[in-house]
Amino acid sequence: QAAEEEVAAAQAKGWFRNKDIQIAVWLYTMIALFYVALEELFPLFGSASVDRGGLSLASKDVGIFMSIGGGFTLPYTIFCFPKLIERKGSIWLLKIGAVTSMLLSVATPFMGLLADKHPLDDATELANEHKSLDQSGLKDMSALLWVVMIVHTIALHVNATNCFASTIMLVNKSAPPGLFGTVNSYGQTLASLSRVVGPAAVGYLWTLCGRIPDTLMQVSVPF
Repeated sequence: QAAEEEVAAAQAKGWFRNKDIQIAVWLYTMIALFYVALEELFPLFGSASVDRGGLSLASKDVGIFMSIGGGFTLPYTIFCFPKLIERKGSIWLLKIGAVTSMLLSVATPFMGLLADKHPLDDATELANEHKSLDQSGLKDMSALLWVVMIVHTIALHVNATNCFASTIMLVNKSAPPGLFGTVNSYGQTLASLSRVVGPAAVGYLWTLCGRIPDTLMQVSVPF
């Protein structure tokens, strides 16, 4: 028992220099940064006018699609995720979730190519921009764009569940006995910092990219 106490004391003193802990915690931080940035960018992209590479949706329209994805996450977490974890393991789910999420992020701005574009003069475009803040744009969406956006948001939320849950499991596995609270607090602190920095950084990046002459590049670079 004394030997076990000595080992535990040594682990408690050196947990911050433990490579497995640092890798798991920083992985969790990067995932939190990625998703908070994506959740900040998607409404900006969705509410941008079609002629500027966006979808001309109102904020409430974007919220509908994000709610669809969040609603699908509930049954997935209850019925599917436990079986996948048992069969494939957290590392496999994390890899698949991370790669799929990155591909979905890169593909996001190309949904603007499916939106109907109507040539407008400057005065009409300016009026529509002010009006589109509150006016729903769902009625102007094609059936194909509806399907693509629903599949996109469901896939994004499902993979976010895979990434976050799997990474938290890795953080817990890396923590020495008796230090779960300490290690988790460390991880949550860094993740909270990323959630502060992420929206400000991508918002500024979105503004900078607005100076790019090519419309598709304006919306593609931030993603």
